[in-house]
Amino acid sequence: MLSEIQKELPKPTPEQYNKETLFNLLYHDIDGYQIAQDVEKVLESEGTYTLSITYGEINFEAFQTLLSKLCDSPNSTFYDLGSGIGKAVFAAALLGPFQKLVGIEIIKPLHDVAVQVKSQFDKEMNQNPDRVQFYNGDLFDFDFSDGDVIFSATTCFSYQSMVNLSKKVACMKKGAKIVTLTNQLENVDGLFQLIEWSRMVYGNSLNLTYFIYKRL
Repeated sequence: MLSEIQKELPKPTPEQYNKETLFNLLYHDIDGYQIAQDVEKVLESEGTYTLSITYGEINFEAFQTLLSKLCDSPNSTFYDLGSGIGKAVFAAALLGPFQKLVGIEIIKPLHDVAVQVKSQFDKEMNQNPDRVQFYNGDLFDFDFSDGDVIFSATTCFSYQSMVNLSKKVACMKKGAKIVTLTNQLENVDGLFQLIEWSRMVYGNSLNLTYFIYKRL
């Protein structure tokens, strides 16, 4: 995919890449929305579709601005809970100082795409293949207490899912930050401080509210 696009171009070093250009090349021929739509049709036919698994994607520039507010430690760990085809994870890998980045996605076809892109990303960046990791499963079954930054696009989460997420992130270490979209954490007084909320571009045209919390 990416290598075919670059056959006619001189091979740049990783340092020479424009980060957004590389990001776009990684997903040049991948339509995450179409993949998600196909999955939704199957789940609807099975009667197992829920709004909480509704698909969405970050906007690279808006996400870059958000990341600048979250972390500057070179030894930090980033989690994306509901990572889809991996866009937030790879954007964070390109833009942030993270030593470890993990994406957790319950929908296997989306997860499989993220794994495919990771193979190309590792090759192009010549990096430690363990730096970026993806897992297929329910986010509530994973331990992400070592995270310094957690991002979760919770716009379509139910109230109960937000309650469950709030309980889950209570184990995060002091100083860690979590970002939610549209919906706020529940019953976290004394555990988290809401340090910022504002609007950000999400996907191609959405404008969503984000909330940044810091573990006390």
